[in-house]
Amino acid sequence: MPTDDVLQSDSNDGPFQPRALSEAFVRALENEGGLLHPLLTYFKSDHTLMMGLRGTYVNVYYRGGSLMKVACTSAACDRFVITFDPNYGEHPAVPTSSSVVSEAHDLQLWLERIPYLKLLMDRFFARRPKQEREFQQLVARENNQSVISNETDYFIADIEYAHGSARFDMLAIRWLTKDRKFTNRFRLAVIEMKYGDGALEGVSGLAEHLHALEETLRIPGARQALTQVAVDLFNQLTRLGLVNIRQKKQLEVSSDAPEIVFLLANHHPGASRLGQLLSKVDKTRFSPDTDTELKFAVSSFAGYGMHKACMYDLGEFSELVANLEERYRSKGGVAPDE
Repeated sequence: MPTDDVLQSDSNDGPFQPRALSEAFVRALENEGGLLHPLLTYFKSDHTLMMGLRGTYVNVYYRGGSLMKVACTSAACDRFVITFDPNYGEHPAVPTSSSVVSEAHDLQLWLERIPYLKLLMDRFFARRPKQEREFQQLVARENNQSVISNETDYFIADIEYAHGSARFDMLAIRWLTKDRKFTNRFRLAVIEMKYGDGALEGVSGLAEHLHALEETLRIPGARQALTQVAVDLFNQLTRLGLVNIRQKKQLEVSSDAPEIVFLLANHHPGASRLGQLLSKVDKTRFSPDTDTELKFAVSSFAGYGMHKACMYDLGEFSELVANLEERYRSKGGVAPDE
């Protein structure tokens, strides 16, 4: 099993650890003569890849798995170590799973290996699919780097953020299109993604994750610290040209209440279990009058572009699920849980 499939969390339970890169690391990526600039250029030409900022290193994701880890090993960030997890497999074109990058030629060798690294990961995921992780990356791509990204209301700052016992599928910035020209006011959104109805229950199911997320956000100082993490990441991604947005303002920490957003991919319209689980949620804990709002993302016909107008509260979403189930049955469909 590749080690990156379970990302390492920060070991303490104090304030959330920052993930923004050092200025030297950013310059190595951003500047024309920077050692890692060819990597950033390659990345921008291949939207099957996603760059996750991790403080002292970056993860280059492919289909939700870490294609390569690029770690800074000097204060000036003029020396790096690139690593590929050998558990994904071996290929003659990839003679080593880790090597030092201190010259342009060293990096070029890794760039030429990327198609072979992808092939190994494709074969691995054919045997051990990770749809939820893969679709997280797709959500990030559609809202950050696609042709419709500037029209959405949400931008993904990070995926698979882990700290202590807390796990967040995605950290996002809700910055409404109508506000961007005049203000940098935004709201933190913590997004939990579930792929298929089978993921709605169990240790990491809907109810368990909802409770854990709400408890984490109630920890004193947690919201501001987590918002700062998301803001720093969003600002650096924007600076590096990894967010397709016209108003390239530097955001500052907002005190607005955060959103918990559930994104339920490929729910079966005839399945009754989702409605049953929603009925068990305490509505009084999530409302405009509380300090946390619970939303459920609904696509605009199809796709994963996220808009405020397509965010339903618990009551609205429960009604939608019930109506969808009724419509499915009226069309002669047989529920999968019958």
